Amino acid sequence: MPLCLSASVPVFNKTMELYIIDGNYIIYRSFYAIRNLTTSTGQPTNAIYGFVSTLLKILKEKNVQHITISFDMKGSTFRHKMFEEYKITRKPMPDELSAQVPFIKDIVRYFGIPVIEKQGYEADDIIASIIEKFSSNSDIEHITIITGDKDLFQILKPGIKILNPATWETTDEKIFEKKYGFKPVNIIDFLSLAGDSSDNIPGVKGIGEKTATKLIQQFSTIENIYENIEKITPVSIREKIISGKDLAFLSKKLLILQKDIDINLDIDSLKIGNTDKQSIEEIFQKLEFKKFSAPANEILFEEKNEEFFALGENIYKFSDIKKSPEKFKSLLEDVSIIKIGKNIKEKIKFFLSKNINLITPYFDLEIASFLTNYISLQKDIISEYKDYYEKIKQEKVEELFYNIEMPLIEVLLWMEKTGLLIDIQYLDTLEKEFSSQISQLTDKIYAISGEVFNINSPQQLSCILFERLRLPKSKKIKTGYSTDVRALLKMKNLHSVIPLLLEYREYIKLKTTYIDVFLTMTDKNTHRIYTNFSQTSTSTGRLACYNPNLQTLPVRTEKGGLIRKAIIAPENAYLYSFDYNQIELRILAHFSQDNVLMDSFSKNIDIHLETAKILFPDQFDSIFQTENTDSLRRIAKTINFGIMYGMGAYGLSEQLGCSVEEAQSFIDIYFLKFKGVKKYINDTITQVEKTGYVQTLLGRRRYIPEIKSENKNQKEFGKRVAVNMPIQGTASDIIKLAMLKIYDKIKKENLKSRLVLQVHDELLFEIYEKEKGIVDEIKQIMEKTCSLNVPITVDIEKGKNYLELTKLY
Repeated sequence: MPLCLSASVPVFNKTMELYIIDGNYIIYRSFYAIRNLTTSTGQPTNAIYGFVSTLLKILKEKNVQHITISFDMKGSTFRHKMFEEYKITRKPMPDELSAQVPFIKDIVRYFGIPVIEKQGYEADDIIASIIEKFSSNSDIEHITIITGDKDLFQILKPGIKILNPATWETTDEKIFEKKYGFKPVNIIDFLSLAGDSSDNIPGVKGIGEKTATKLIQQFSTIENIYENIEKITPVSIREKIISGKDLAFLSKKLLILQKDIDINLDIDSLKIGNTDKQSIEEIFQKLEFKKFSAPANEILFEEKNEEFFALGENIYKFSDIKKSPEKFKSLLEDVSIIKIGKNIKEKIKFFLSKNINLITPYFDLEIASFLTNYISLQKDIISEYKDYYEKIKQEKVEELFYNIEMPLIEVLLWMEKTGLLIDIQYLDTLEKEFSSQISQLTDKIYAISGEVFNINSPQQLSCILFERLRLPKSKKIKTGYSTDVRALLKMKNLHSVIPLLLEYREYIKLKTTYIDVFLTMTDKNTHRIYTNFSQTSTSTGRLACYNPNLQTLPVRTEKGGLIRKAIIAPENAYLYSFDYNQIELRILAHFSQDNVLMDSFSKNIDIHLETAKILFPDQFDSIFQTENTDSLRRIAKTINFGIMYGMGAYGLSEQLGCSVEEAQSFIDIYFLKFKGVKKYINDTITQVEKTGYVQTLLGRRRYIPEIKSENKNQKEFGKRVAVNMPIQGTASDIIKLAMLKIYDKIKKENLKSRLVLQVHDELLFEIYEKEKGIVDEIKQIMEKTCSLNVPITVDIEKGKNYLELTKLY
């Protein structure tokens, strides 16, 4: 779908806005959010990659004229002199991160971004001082701080905003007050009570965030709290506050940001400078950042007020289109004009709300970037389009892009507009039942523990378990000792409070993650939840579901199943689940040509039971019956999938709860019988070591730089990804093709039935009784979408709610 276009981006007036980036926050968040990323020589690059991604997003999407980045400097600060234990619990910067900081600072310099740091001061204090210096500057309309550090909320005031790079949500003083119920400056009083474990701000022992919020909403400051101490109820809370007075006031001193640091600069010195394009290109090549590579003679980001949208040869500000969409109707609905932009699906939604159809063809730049593992940093949207058009050809993913991913936009939009029907009355009842159970469990836990405490606070729970009840200490973590589910399960038989805590956690998680979210997000008029689907969120190409995520509905417990019961069928219809049967193992059979797998699937033999017979021959008699069949089958199933996911003996032992030696013996026996699988694994690893990537049956690629790492753990991770990605990615491609064909069928026949959810290898439909003939057709489409060397089969379940057609395990 080539275009020979020539257009230039128009210049628009820019609003003076200063951006201040909390460099340390971005570095640490990137380091811990991204794992196992190194160059072929073993240089860790995860923090650099995350930092660059965040920086480019800011530069490309914001009107960046004036910007600065602040970093902490090594050494003690005035806070360490005030409180020797300040940040003592924070481990020194890991060596893997320290090795990346010089690269990050070089990249910032090459981008022409001023850096401000000062010995003896933290980045937060420098940011506060910059705000103090420039907030009264009449030339600056807004100052935006980019950070996730809650300490910085204290400097919110008119004209100051905080942009959290973890969520990309903006908070100003009004939003803050609406959320917390007190003024931003009082965040320091809140933290003085609740503490801040990340910076070792002690706070008042026994006072959690909920209590601290109520106190600050009532009294504003800790000074007012202590002046009105007799008004504090209950008595237990009052006593804790009285005993923690010294630490509360010390905490406040530690939290107050210093705003008078001498920063000798003016607004012009914070203007973004010239970009050293050649140096950026060289450092990206050194770091093996192919995704960020760009021609050295092109600028690396667009200076633009906001997003652009191209209609054929013409480039428009999308905000202008939104203001007067009717003026663009003829262009938007012209089938001869290609529409170029980002997140086309959301644009279609907008235009539909204005009774305008955004007609194909369209070219989604985000999906093109995702599919080619490449970020074009060209000068304008047309240049980006040309860049991606060529890249799609080079990577040989034209079929995936033009015939799967682009048409799929319309299918996902169809699903998002339909939503899922929710039984609100049932959900209300379930919420009351869960709340009652949580309350009862809370009382029991307090009674057994002999103390009232914040059960949701890991620190307070740790204190109860390991100090008061003197249970054996669990794994040491930076905030004390672990109280996560794994740690509690290991202690389950040591004290009667542990099972209660586990049950409490399950109820809390189900209530907050699902029930509360469903009640909040269900449309009051239609009683439907309208979720969203993303084509660019998983490395295997699987669809992701968000806001809310309905792909992670619990299936492993009876209580979890109750959540699924809330999703129901409309009147005169049923929910139908169409689930690919063992699709990934069938794809493994196709790739590996393994005789046992091929024979089992061709003869419709239960592959997990067949594997159990191979691994445990002595457990089966002559007629293949044993009392432990189900148990042995579950073990075999774990091994089948473990092998497919590239799991080694240690990982398998963790899954099975056996020794590493026993797990290794299972793997050895497996490979003796499944010789084709062993060959597939070896051949795949050899291939990726040569080419640097793996691909699915339809050509979807994933590059695996970890395969060349000198770090053993990272190299092993690369091997696991190499083995699994072609299998999981092919399954993803197959179900997407099936969705497209089913959509075309339903649309052509103008049926009322709808596809409402996709969960990995399962499609969930609302099918009306008068249209139930479509059931067999959907099954046939799914089974014939792609031809493998073994049969593809689909299992069907039917019910009035999602629980009825779900196998809990």
